[in-house]
Amino acid sequence: MQKWYQEPLFHFLLLGAIVFYISYKNEPRVTTPLQKHLSISKSNIDQLLSQWKQEKQSLPTKTELDELIEYYIENQILYEEALRMELDKNEPEIKKILIDKLKYMANTSIEINEIPKEKLQNYFQEHKEKFIKKSDKKISFQHIFFNPKHHTNIESKANSIFKEIQILSEEGNLSHLGDKFYAGHQFQNINKKELAKIFSQSFIRELFKLPTQRWSKPIKSGFGIHIIYVRNQTSSKETTFHNVEKEVINEYLIEQNYNAYKKLYERLRNEYTVTIETDTYINKN
Repeated sequence: MQKWYQEPLFHFLLLGAIVFYISYKNEPRVTTPLQKHLSISKSNIDQLLSQWKQEKQSLPTKTELDELIEYYIENQILYEEALRMELDKNEPEIKKILIDKLKYMANTSIEINEIPKEKLQNYFQEHKEKFIKKSDKKISFQHIFFNPKHHTNIESKANSIFKEIQILSEEGNLSHLGDKFYAGHQFQNINKKELAKIFSQSFIRELFKLPTQRWSKPIKSGFGIHIIYVRNQTSSKETTFHNVEKEVINEYLIEQNYNAYKKLYERLRNEYTVTIETDTYINKN
């Protein structure tokens, strides 16, 4: 049996309440609303640091901690505003639902057929790189491979070879400087689907970010370490507005909705004064 807060009727009523709340908040005010206060304690920050260290295995820098705290403040403000609607029963599941619903209600109700075609075409031209078909992209490269089974300090070995070859102006065939790789050292016009038969998705993502026409710093895979020379990247199909129009519409709506949400949050944020305990150790690097 579903819990009461998982029932569709509950979500419907909750959504209606938030619609009413947003409409009410947007109405002009004659009087200035009372300033609200939010206190961020040292224990709050310690908890954020603990989660960060668990995920990153390091302490955050001051900039990273500031961003972490601001994100925490953002969620707390959204939660406090949801609490003011008296819908919360102080359960973690409800807290998440309320935050997500409040974010959702900030989205603009833009009808697709109301968006001027010219505006979409301009958006496409400004963000064309985003719409290049990823699956159509092909890459040509060679690599020098270092097998951890053959080296006591594989990273030191790879970095040493990289220092020697990064000044070369030409590609050359330098695979002999490393170890044998079962799939070979030369790859010509290979796409992501074919690469996925050999490498992991995380390695492939890094590969397509590498610059062309030069040896790049060593990167790791599940096999070992690779120094890679990317000859070129090509797209087998020209990307035009016509063949990616649906993707353009989706991206445009996402951006518009995000901007609408940020405006709502900025207005809510300005209603709060925030105090933060700052005697928390951070990474000074």
